[in-house]
Amino acid sequence: EIVEINEALKANPALVNDDPYGQGWIVKIKPTNPDEINNLLTGQAAVDALTKVANEKGIKCG
Repeated sequence: EIVEINEALKANPALVNDDPYGQGWIVKIKPTNPDEINNLLTGQAAVDALTKVANEKGIKCG
């Protein structure tokens, strides 16, 4: 469930790239199963997992 949308992006969409972990957030969501948050990947683990999926699907990233 989306609980909030960052309205500031309408006036300044560059915030997504300029400050993605601060003012550039896009939406806030309410998870359907909060326990799954503990399974989210971050940092290098996320990069590795996404790279593996991309390679398996033949997707090339710049």
